[in-house]
Amino acid sequence: MATRLLFWKKEEEDLYGEQHAQPGLLSDFILGSQDGLVNVLGVILGVAIASQDIRIILAGGLAATFAESISMGAVAYTSTLARRDHYLGEIERERREMTELPHVEREEVREILRKWEFEGQELEEMLDRIVSKPKAWLELMMAHELNLAPVDKGQ
Repeated sequence: MATRLLFWKKEEEDLYGEQHAQPGLLSDFILGSQDGLVNVLGVILGVAIASQDIRIILAGGLAATFAESISMGAVAYTSTLARRDHYLGEIERERREMTELPHVEREEVREILRKWEFEGQELEEMLDRIVSKPKAWLELMMAHELNLAPVDKGQ
């Protein structure tokens, strides 16, 4: 039973001991390295055209490498913070809506279930089960209404 519902998926993965790769530091490193390499090569070529002195070319390459490292680290850090802040803000907004406008939020869940081809009594039973569990309800709304994936708590 493959599904995007996080509260079910987690139980299934734990049951079967599945370990899935998570994007993170390695993907950031690879992307940053490729971008940084292109920029550093551009600097080295520019310096090599301007000067034939190998020491100046190497110094320019090292300076560009250092600057790229700092820049990539700063971009990764700020984008991670922004993604985390956005996700946490949306969780709070969604929780508030579930409390203050439960009928509206319930209808949004109904629409999600309709898209999954639930109908009639089956739809209503599923709807009742989901909204009776606030954690499941919230995760469903985050994943399928807002299309947001959870952020790592360590970020």
